[in-house]
Amino acid sequence: NKTTVWGQDLGIEKLAKGFANSLEEELDYRIELGNMRAIEDSLRRSGKFSVTVPHIYPEFSSERLLIMDKLPGRPVSSAGKILAELSDKERKGLATTLLGATLEQIITDGVFHADLHSGNIFIMPDGGLGLLDFGAVGRLDPGTQTALGLMLYSIDQNDSAGATDSIIELLGRPENLDDRAVER
Repeated sequence: NKTTVWGQDLGIEKLAKGFANSLEEELDYRIELGNMRAIEDSLRRSGKFSVTVPHIYPEFSSERLLIMDKLPGRPVSSAGKILAELSDKERKGLATTLLGATLEQIITDGVFHADLHSGNIFIMPDGGLGLLDFGAVGRLDPGTQTALGLMLYSIDQNDSAGATDSIIELLGRPENLDDRAVER
């Protein structure tokens, strides 16, 4: 980085430090334990969605060991047969549950599972969903939560001016921005 202009321009040192910090956090299971608790608390407070987080045992867990209940069911990545047996309405219901729970976490608590993929989402025996792997959890400050909530509400209400204002609030206002063009 110190000997190459392109390394300095790209911010390689800062990028490497950020990657190292992120990797260190993912390898410290105490952080994942806290993330699991935050998501579990958010889901419990809401009470609207059938989404399960495995029960954790902090008294047996440490920086390098995380003890939790086994999550019953199958990850979506290997639940093709189960999904094929569900009706379109049931599959849509699962997708709606996952989206609703995630949006609720984002807007209400500002904490959300940030690594949702077919290996981390389980189809539970009771027909609900389960979540695993809380190494990556997103956290939003209250201002970002509010702007995001207003943006989603504006989109739902077909309010292009409100959505535009919210997007500008979220992303910042560049010089010479044509608000009208963004709104269109």
